[in-house]
Amino acid sequence: MENRFDPNSGIISWFARNSVAANLLMIFIIVMGIASFMTIQRQMFPNIEINYITVEASYPGASPQEIEESIFIKIEESLKDITEIKRTVSRAFRGSGAVTLEIDPDEDLSEVLDKVKLRIDGIATFPAGMEPVQVSQIEFRQDVIEMPLTGDIPLDELKTIAREVEDELLQLGTVSLVDMSAPDDEIAIEIKPDALRKYNLTIADVSRAISNYS
Repeated sequence: MENRFDPNSGIISWFARNSVAANLLMIFIIVMGIASFMTIQRQMFPNIEINYITVEASYPGASPQEIEESIFIKIEESLKDITEIKRTVSRAFRGSGAVTLEIDPDEDLSEVLDKVKLRIDGIATFPAGMEPVQVSQIEFRQDVIEMPLTGDIPLDELKTIAREVEDELLQLGTVSLVDMSAPDDEIAIEIKPDALRKYNLTIADVSRAISNYS
């Protein structure tokens, strides 16, 4: 008896009556799925292209406004006609700051980096007290594991233990980079009002003296 497809009966009913065709279709779908899985590009940690250049400036004792006016404006003016730069973001702090340059992803980052360095080296009107400007490419690192280290012990002892752990991890051979971060050490200074009056000083005088020697 000849099996014909009857539109009124539906495709599921037709496959139910024709098990060979149903099995062949299932095998075809499985084979195509395996082939697609084998050829698809897979990455556990995808490559991320970061096209940024950072320009770091250090001017000890300068206010954020001084950093902006005496350094950043000159840097931005010298770079304004570099067409490869898509966006410029500057952040000024007391004594230092940074200008971040977003570079067109279609451009050669190393060539743009050389061009930026050349332009900044040509600025001859930076303040006399500032340190040399640092120009570098921002490198992207993806953290694989973060290991918090806590304990009911002083911070300096925790730092010592963390450095020991860092050394042991680097000796594994399969670890290429370990970056340890911890709160900065702070010194609290208590000023006696009687001593200020005795030497005819103000808190601002003491603060300036500490800044000059730190």
